[in-house]
Amino acid sequence: MKRFIAFARIFTGDIRGFREGFAYLFRGAHRLFRDRTLYPYLVAPVLLNILLFLAFLWVAAQVFVAVFGRGVPESWWGIALFVGVIIASLITLLFVGSALFVFLGSIICAPFYEAIAVRIAREQGRIVVDRPWWSQMGSIMARSAKKWWWYLLIQLGLLVLFFMPIAVGPVAYSVCGFLVTTFFLAWEYLDMSFDFRGLSFEQRWKWCLLHRGILFGFGTAIFLGFAIPILNLFIPACAVVGSILLFEHKDNPR
Repeated sequence: MKRFIAFARIFTGDIRGFREGFAYLFRGAHRLFRDRTLYPYLVAPVLLNILLFLAFLWVAAQVFVAVFGRGVPESWWGIALFVGVIIASLITLLFVGSALFVFLGSIICAPFYEAIAVRIAREQGRIVVDRPWWSQMGSIMARSAKKWWWYLLIQLGLLVLFFMPIAVGPVAYSVCGFLVTTFFLAWEYLDMSFDFRGLSFEQRWKWCLLHRGILFGFGTAIFLGFAIPILNLFIPACAVVGSILLFEHKDNPR
């Protein structure tokens, strides 16, 4: 329990940074939709995100039918356990599903997000070397796989919290799972800025920990944006632009 409180304090200890990070998604959206020349880069990602979202809903429905379609237990303790497993599954599906949605979307839509990121980075004064997007695909996939592998391991470990006594377990799991998810969501979109700077995996990790309050705020805005139908199709592109603005501001404060 002490570790849970200490971890939660990481999130609540930098309210100013959290608010600042939260605002960067809206700054990204404002900058993205203000420039109509960027609109053509949005068509393919939006269509691909629709397909990914429909695929996610279909898979989730199949899993729930297969696991919970056998009927409800008759005993009271069986019903309680059954309900608890459903709630845990829904929360886990929400966290892990959003992470996988971002992971797959970032890879599939990489050339379009890369083009948007390069445009914004150059406007911010960043020197970006032109390169074919496919030349970096292998390293991008390797880093993303490493990052999300750690994410899944942490989520599986946190799932144990759910079965703690009374209401402490579900609350602890929901809070910790939410914090971990938002942290990794923000990191995923900041990876393009890290790529421009050529940072290693360890350097990226240290940068994220140093700015964790801002990261949690930015990730929270992204996570909540994914929960809004139709709007969630545009959230990844807004997050890409917002992440460039965020990194440039923290790296070169004016």
